[in-house]
Amino acid sequence: MRRHVFNAAALGIAAVLLAGCTAGIAFRKGYEAARVADWDSAVVHYREAVQADPDKAEFKIALERAMLEASRVHLSAGKEAETAGDLDAAVREYRRASEYDPTNRSIASKVAELDQTIRDRIEATRPKPALQAITHCRRNRHLRKSPAFASKTSPAENRKSGTT
Repeated sequence: MRRHVFNAAALGIAAVLLAGCTAGIAFRKGYEAARVADWDSAVVHYREAVQADPDKAEFKIALERAMLEASRVHLSAGKEAETAGDLDAAVREYRRASEYDPTNRSIASKVAELDQTIRDRIEATRPKPALQAITHCRRNRHLRKSPAFASKTSPAENRKSGTT
């Protein structure tokens, strides 16, 4: 009986140490990634460390710092892409920045603004449906017959159209 209790206690201690070891390894990987400014990887590893040992304040602080730095890097990349005219890449980068810093409302509004710009550009390039084209032609014919339009045309065009 004592042996079973001892084995269970040893197994419990080993599990705690292994969890701590996992957290330590993940933290070290995050630290190395942060050292070379690979903030996306640092966030991944620091999250692993926090999940393995959620009570460790050092892990939480490192994760928060990495997330803010990753947000800053993606925000900068989004601005560069937007300046270059690559709106799709800009939206991707802004969204990534927003994932790392969800409290930053200016990033979220920038994503919404660029999404609307992209939708407007797509809509402008679409051909008009046939019904809209017919309506547009009818409006133009009506305008050509109006006196205001006739006064802006040359006398020869007025004679052709029958207006004076």
